[in-house]
Amino acid sequence: MKKLILLFLSISLLIACSDDQDGVTDISNDDIVGTWNITKSEFSGTATATVQGIPVTGSAKGTGKDYDLALTFKENPNEFSFEGTFTSVVEVSIQGQTQIVERELNSLGEVTVGTWKIENNQLFFENGGVTSEALPIESISSNKIVVKIDIDQTFTSPQDIPVTVKGIGTVILEK
Repeated sequence: MKKLILLFLSISLLIACSDDQDGVTDISNDDIVGTWNITKSEFSGTATATVQGIPVTGSAKGTGKDYDLALTFKENPNEFSFEGTFTSVVEVSIQGQTQIVERELNSLGEVTVGTWKIENNQLFFENGGVTSEALPIESISSNKIVVKIDIDQTFTSPQDIPVTVKGIGTVILEK
């Protein structure tokens, strides 16, 4: 019985001593305010297209490079702005054919400036009535935020075929 109590106390102590907010609870504006640099992005998912009337599915994976994108959060009012760019590199493989698509991005979605809010440990951007999809905050510390992003984008291949890429991405922001 003593060993069981000691084990329980040890586990409780280990959980209580973490300085990251993994399993994030109660994020405040103070946790977010400041300038954050995007230092990593990656995703994996599926790619679909229709070739000669036949739907085909394959894999998609992506990462980033040439990171020079900063995201600044201000408070009272809660305003944000992106400055700079990074390059998204997506590799799509369908029926043995692989294509790499590079695209320069200046934000994490449709909105580049506007207001922000935190609700239920999710980050939202808004501008002119357009609100971004929720970005769940997976972990946060005083110098690092990890968010999840749903990817759902369509691009046109060099063969003039629309290809839709869907998946889940992870973005790391650091001070």
